[in-house]
Amino acid sequence: MLGSTSRLQRWLHSMSQAIAQTQSGDRSTLPQTQQPDPPGVTLIECLVAILVIGLTVSLITPPIFIAVATRAQIGEQNRLSKLPKVRSIEFG
Repeated sequence: MLGSTSRLQRWLHSMSQAIAQTQSGDRSTLPQTQQPDPPGVTLIECLVAILVIGLTVSLITPPIFIAVATRAQIGEQNRLSKLPKVRSIEFG
């Protein structure tokens, strides 16, 4: 158990040094695998974001339209119910 603790401490120490070097801007001593990626958004990330937004809009829009149409229909029924009733006139 003692050996694994010292290994963990060495690993933590090396990671803290790598983080300190990265934050200071000195990337020359970092191994190739730890080089930071260049900033920017990839094409795949853009396409995934567009897909997520499109799916969200397509799932949210129909219930909103149904709610608005139902509200308009109920409002029309209420408006018509407040009109005076006209009796039918019988000829004959």
